[in-house]
Amino acid sequence: MRFLRSYVVAGALCQSLFSLCSCNSSPEAKSARFIEKGKKLLAKNNVQRAILEFQNAVKATPKDPEANYQLATGYLAAGDASNTVASLRRALGLNPKHRASEILLARLMSQVNDKGILQDAQQRLKALLEDAPNNAEALHTLGLTELKLGEVTDAFKNLDRAVAVAPQSLGMAVTLA
Repeated sequence: MRFLRSYVVAGALCQSLFSLCSCNSSPEAKSARFIEKGKKLLAKNNVQRAILEFQNAVKATPKDPEANYQLATGYLAAGDASNTVASLRRALGLNPKHRASEILLARLMSQVNDKGILQDAQQRLKALLEDAPNNAEALHTLGLTELKLGEVTDAFKNLDRAVAVAPQSLGMAVTLA
């Protein structure tokens, strides 16, 4: 009986110690763990659980644009366009220069057939490229957007630049071909 009590006491001590350690963790550290776990789940196509992890990251650090961006990637994988766009807009509201959010939002905008939305995407991408002129993904998305707008010469210039910046990217080379 004494032996059993010592195990119970040891277990309670371990649980208390674990609780203390997790309480001392900063919200940023918790968010980073949630994001990392969410990325792993997303890579395994466990989209719904990944979204839950990203939501936990947003709850831990609601003013972190990266947590909102990651949540958007989860919603995108789930095919939930409205929540994807809402999360991207939140991320950009927190940091208007969050490149990954800008590019993803512009990429989504470039997939529609509305000239006004396409022009908005084009403007966003051009502004982004002023700060990061060698961003291959932005160049690629701009090229595709310009193709839809009928600006073929500019489109091919940007797609060619995208391939030159990221020659290892098969998708960009295929688009140009």
